[in-house]
Amino acid sequence: MESIPPTNQGLFMKTLLLSSLILCPIIAPAATLVGLWEFNNSSNLAQATIGSALTLNGTTTSTTGVTGSDGAIDVATGIASWISVPNPIGANGASGTPTRTNQFTIVLDFQIPDFKDGGADNGAFTGIFDFSNEGTADADYFIRKQVNVPELGVSTQWPYVGAGSTVGGDGTAGTVLAGTWYRLVLAADVGVGRSVYLNGNLVGSHGAGTRDSVRQSIDTALRVMWDNTEVENSRAIISNIALFDDRLDATEVAALGVAGAAIPEPSALVLAGLGGLLLARRRR
Repeated sequence: MESIPPTNQGLFMKTLLLSSLILCPIIAPAATLVGLWEFNNSSNLAQATIGSALTLNGTTTSTTGVTGSDGAIDVATGIASWISVPNPIGANGASGTPTRTNQFTIVLDFQIPDFKDGGADNGAFTGIFDFSNEGTADADYFIRKQVNVPELGVSTQWPYVGAGSTVGGDGTAGTVLAGTWYRLVLAADVGVGRSVYLNGNLVGSHGAGTRDSVRQSIDTALRVMWDNTEVENSRAIISNIALFDDRLDATEVAALGVAGAAIPEPSALVLAGLGGLLLARRRR
C-alpha cells in the first residue's frame, strides 16, 4: 500500500472522518440522563451522581450491590420505608399542552430478597413505582405473584392494578425471581406507547395511555418501593436508579445491558460506536 505523505495525513484523516459520518451518521440521542443514583457512598445514601439528592424514608441501610464491590441500598419492608426520587424533567408530551412528565425512561437495578408472602401462591403484589406521589392511593406499578409458579412476580398491570389485562393496561411476561438481580427499564411516551424490559429484553408493550394521567405520567417526584398497604410491600435491595427525559428505544435499552452495568447516556453509546468504526478503518 502506498504511504501517505505527512503533509497530506491531516487531509486524509479529515476525509476519513467525513466518509465515516456519511456511512454511519450520528443519530441524535432520544434522551438525556437527568438523574442517576448509585448508592456507593455508605455515609450518604441519598447522594446523586447526576441530579439532586434522594429523600429516604423509614428504614434504609447500606449494603453491597450486584458485583459485591459496588454499593446498594436496602429498603425495609413496610409502608414507612421507601425512596422519593426527584423529577427534574417537568411537563412534556408529544402534543398539546402537557402538565406532567409524559415522556421518560426509568432504570431500576434491584432484587427482592424474599417476597412478602413467602411461598404462598396467592397473587400478592409488591409495589415498585408510584407516579402520582399522593401518598394515599395504590402504587401504579407492581410485581405480582402468579398462579402455579413459585416465588416470582410479573412486572404487570401498568397503569392499573388488577388480574390479567385491565382497562388502560396489559400484563407482561417477564419473570422476577426472589434473590435475583434485574435491570428493569420502563420506557414511556404516554399517549403514544410504553415498553417494559428486564435485563435488556422486551417483556411487555403497552399502547397509548392517557396523557397527564396521575397513574401513568410522573409528578414532581417518583416514589420507589412504595405502596399504601402493608401487604403489598416487600423488602428490596437497589443498586442503581436512573431517570432519562424521554423514551429510550429498544436498541438503546439493549445497550444498557443487565443489572450492574454502567449507565451511560445514549449519546455516549453512539459516539463509542463511531469511535470503534474510525479505529477499525485506521487499522486497515
